[in-house]
Amino acid sequence: MFNLFKNKKDSINDWLWRLNKAENPPEEINSYFFGIFDDSSEIYLVGSKMYGKDDEWACYLDFIPKEKSFILSKQFKKTSGSDWQKLLSEITALIKDFTLSEKYNEHFLSKAQAIGLGFDGGDLIRIK
Repeated sequence: MFNLFKNKKDSINDWLWRLNKAENPPEEINSYFFGIFDDSSEIYLVGSKMYGKDDEWACYLDFIPKEKSFILSKQFKKTSGSDWQKLLSEITALIKDFTLSEKYNEHFLSKAQAIGLGFDGGDLIRIK
């Protein structure tokens, strides 16, 4: 299982670094949201300049990267029942791990006041 997790980590990290290389979000973008489609087929990243105390900031789409989506492999996809919790937990751990990496401060995400993650229509998990 560890090798599988490492492969997932590497592929999401690769996507995030591609975004960093290709995108230059406006300075007023102060928060980012990683959304997971309800069918667990992909995650996406959007940015907002409306960060506030409630979770509504995650709904404002002020920055949409050209490669906003990362297609989840079959290794990630939920198959039934409570598997969505495992998927959410895994992706949360991968994004948190990215924010703790040595090179994170070189990424545009490091400038954010807030980073959140969650299923569309679900609860927001704060990563930062």
